Amino acid sequence: MLPITIYRRKVVFTLLVAVALLLVGELAVLMCKHLFGHSYVYGLVPLFDFYEEGNLPTWFNALEFVLAALLAALVATCEKRLLLPGFKYWTGLTLIFLFFSADEAAQIHEALIEPLRKFSFTSYFYYAWVMPYAIITVVIVAFYLPFVFKLSGQVKNRFLLSAILYVAAALGLEMVEGHLAALGQAGNLTFDLLVMFEELTEMLSLIILIDGLLI
Repeated sequence: MLPITIYRRKVVFTLLVAVALLLVGELAVLMCKHLFGHSYVYGLVPLFDFYEEGNLPTWFNALEFVLAALLAALVATCEKRLLLPGFKYWTGLTLIFLFFSADEAAQIHEALIEPLRKFSFTSYFYYAWVMPYAIITVVIVAFYLPFVFKLSGQVKNRFLLSAILYVAAALGLEMVEGHLAALGQAGNLTFDLLVMFEELTEMLSLIILIDGLLI
């Protein structure tokens, strides 16, 4: 079997450049929407809008999860060949990352909003998918935390930082956005800036995760 060489710094740099380009696109979107009053511009605004689904930012997030899944699968394969018990955890992470990639691409969580909204007891759960995903997150953290703390220092630190940032953005900021949306403020400049910060944090947290997987 031929050896696989992955240049960690080049991968991380490429991902950071992609995020920078998407951020430039998002800033242009905000200018078009809030400064010039244009929300389409030949389809370019919805193509780069961080608030929209099924566009370039969404597919980039899905791609990040796929890359994380491939790297986790590679680690799982190596650990299984060495008969190390950790391969089960890495296999689990592979499946988790693949699910979140599919969720980003197919907008699975969005389909849960209307059916679950009747159970929402506060405006912060206006985007009702947050409720089941918060429970899933707690279960995953409880199961994987002992495993993560056994990892080497650099990998462990990147995993923890990535998880904290991603959960804070994907759940925490999403709840704040839901509150604003419930108040009828979805689409204003404050709301869109919050969405931009959320999505940017998610993208960067996944790069930190990928960096940890490449160490």
